[in-house]
Amino acid sequence: MKYIKVILGLLTAIYLVVGIIFLIISVVVSSNNNEFRANAFKTKAEIISLNDEKALVEYTNEKGKTVQRYLNEFSSSMYTGQTLNVYIDENNPDKIITDSNIMTTVFCAVGAGFVALGCVFLIINFVVIKKINKYIDNNPTGQNDLPECFRE
Repeated sequence: MKYIKVILGLLTAIYLVVGIIFLIISVVVSSNNNEFRANAFKTKAEIISLNDEKALVEYTNEKGKTVQRYLNEFSSSMYTGQTLNVYIDENNPDKIITDSNIMTTVFCAVGAGFVALGCVFLIINFVVIKKINKYIDNNPTGQNDLPECFRE
């Protein structure tokens, strides 16, 4: 039985830890993006080219100059001619983000999924171990009927 306890315990711990890490990453990324947006120059940009999963946008910076840069993100829903809200760090003009929160959403969803699976394994752990212990308590000689991995 100790093997089952160890295996279920490890699966529970792994899924919960991985899920919590993904949730933490989503919170950090969201916080960083929100802070960046609060301090960045916001403007409209037009996608002028899509190639190799990179979107080249054109926008007018704070000084009124037309600039072309590649976005730091890409989505299959982007198309040439599309207008996006972009946020640009004028001190580092290669850092451009949009209003999209897709990365945060993905990390949050993956994290929630792993935490949910960890909780399922936790419940299974308690239910299975409780049933096995109840069987053993009710059938003291019945432990021999159990598979090897469930025996004490």
